Amino acid sequence: MICSLHAIHFQFGETPLLQGVTAQISGGDHIALVGPNGCGKTTLIRVITGQQEPDKGSYSVLPNLEVVALGQIGAPNADETVRTYITRGMARWKGIEAAYEAALKELDRAADNPSALDAFGAAETAFLSAGGYAFGARLDAALNHLGLAALAERRAADLSGGQRHRCRLARLLLTPADLWILDEPTNHLDDQGIDWLVALLRNCAHAWLVVSHDRHLLNAAAAKIWEMDRGQIATYNGPYDRFLVERSERSQIMEAAVVAHAAEVARLQRFVDRFRAGTRSRQAGARVRQLERLVAPPTPPSRRRPLPITFAQVRRSGAEVLK
Repeated sequence: MICSLHAIHFQFGETPLLQGVTAQISGGDHIALVGPNGCGKTTLIRVITGQQEPDKGSYSVLPNLEVVALGQIGAPNADETVRTYITRGMARWKGIEAAYEAALKELDRAADNPSALDAFGAAETAFLSAGGYAFGARLDAALNHLGLAALAERRAADLSGGQRHRCRLARLLLTPADLWILDEPTNHLDDQGIDWLVALLRNCAHAWLVVSHDRHLLNAAAAKIWEMDRGQIATYNGPYDRFLVERSERSQIMEAAVVAHAAEVARLQRFVDRFRAGTRSRQAGARVRQLERLVAPPTPPSRRRPLPITFAQVRRSGAEVLK
């Protein structure tokens, strides 16, 4: 477990958004957070990133946990190129790489020193967890697959909103972390960019939490689904299509429990109403106590339509067809 939410409550004005959210994220979790617009997904992300204090409840994380959120990546400096802006995301990886290479040199110098061996083991683990030397090749891959290669030497501040979004996404994907948080990362991406992002997330060793309406991403990469419903989180197994089946099955069981509970309440209440003042009043009193002890079953999930199935758009060739 790298972070934990317990009984989180938050209200915006008169509108309750989070009503007792309890959930955990473990290392390596690949989680999709789904729910209708306005249900509290953004508020929950702000709680996890420390931008929003809850009204009630507790949120705890491991010491020194590295969390990188797409929405928190700052704007480029005035004269910064796209390449320079994106490369700044690699600062932590370069530090990990330098520590690994220094530990390796020290081990070569003092191979019989147990402390040097321990230091190298820790440095190697951190380096491999961050992606090793293969991580360094991700810069060119990000530029190419996110459609930024031709813009690499342009001023990042001069780009359009969609291009700046892709720059922020590339920078996040070049930042080693324990937890990535990505809010609608596929916005402004073409099919090639989405496919590359999906493959990267699917094979990612560390944890991530994504908010997306892209059904392809949710099916191809998410191993766990968090559904925001009435201010709480229900956890399901992924991918998204499996979540829909499991949610439907769970809803049917819960609806049957609600019907059975209502029938039992009606049965007991009829007995009480009929015999409250008669010779069987003691038995009626017992039924009243039974009614008081009955626990209402959980409310079934809200009924809402699933995300639409998306089909790849036909790419324009760029060739002159008619003249």
